[in-house]
Amino acid sequence: DFFFADPPVLILILTGLRLIFGNNLIFYQALPIILEAGTSVLLFVILKKENIKLFFIAPLIYLFSFSILATSDYLTGAQFSIFFSILGILLWKIKKPFLSGVFWAMSFLVKIYFLPAFLGFLIYIVLEKNHKNTLKFILGVATLIFAIMTPFIIISFPELIKYLIIHHFNRP
Repeated sequence: DFFFADPPVLILILTGLRLIFGNNLIFYQALPIILEAGTSVLLFVILKKENIKLFFIAPLIYLFSFSILATSDYLTGAQFSIFFSILGILLWKIKKPFLSGVFWAMSFLVKIYFLPAFLGFLIYIVLEKNHKNTLKFILGVATLIFAIMTPFIIISFPELIKYLIIHHFNRP
């Protein structure tokens, strides 16, 4: 029973971090703050690149928003998903479509409820009509999904469908 409601990517990331940082409790308690700070820096870079005059205000608004202040003291996985999706946007803006696709896939493979945001971004890039970069983006998404989900599909495809898809429709 390795699935509950999301793909196992959050567990894989935390396992990788444990190999690097060990059982350092302070690091894991600071991780949501580090991710939120990283997201605000990415917002700053994106808006500055777009020549938005008040680019420096967005990170402050983001960091001091109620949801960030309320959830930055514990790791839910949403912090990783937000960070990965904003990094995906930045990578798209700097013409790295494959890597953008990889990080967008990471965002919804950490928390499946980021799938609508991904689909919205996909519609946006399709409407840009840059078919070569859109194809590279989709290839990045497919590569990561294949690399991470194939073992779980092979091991237990019916359980994968049950926990990742049907579960969300049966919640109260």
